[in-house]
Amino acid sequence: DDGDAAGGPPSLKTWALMALGLVMILIGGRLLVDGATSMALALGMSPWLISVTIVAAGTSAPELVTSVAAARAGLAGMAIGGLIGSDIFNTLLVLGVAGSVQPFIDVGGFRSSVAAMAGTVALTVFLLAWRGKIGRAEGVVLLLMAAARWGLDAFL
Repeated sequence: DDGDAAGGPPSLKTWALMALGLVMILIGGRLLVDGATSMALALGMSPWLISVTIVAAGTSAPELVTSVAAARAGLAGMAIGGLIGSDIFNTLLVLGVAGSVQPFIDVGGFRSSVAAMAGTVALTVFLLAWRGKIGRAEGVVLLLMAAARWGLDAFL
């Protein structure tokens, strides 16, 4: 039983499954990053390309899994809120702490990648404001934009 029909507290089984799911997501993300990074370095990929593709995908995997699960459960607000919250957290807190510990070096040629990322965020906000949703067509457009940005990063 997962609590009473009136929204009672979750059962021990629910808590255990949630904990197991969290552990599996974390382990899967770590294995993805470690394995893919080792292969990429062996193939001679640059650290920048590894960071914007493999590491980004691995650290975003938990968000992707939980957002897809939330969207499939009809909790679109949870899916969008989790992703936006994560982006704000990473941009403000993580970059803020890292920059206060050690100032960043000039990114030079990487400005085009940052501009492409900003364009993708702007398009996402526009689509959400205009259509009120991210459907299959919008999802395909965003995936194509991500692939184009990764391609751009590969040639920097």
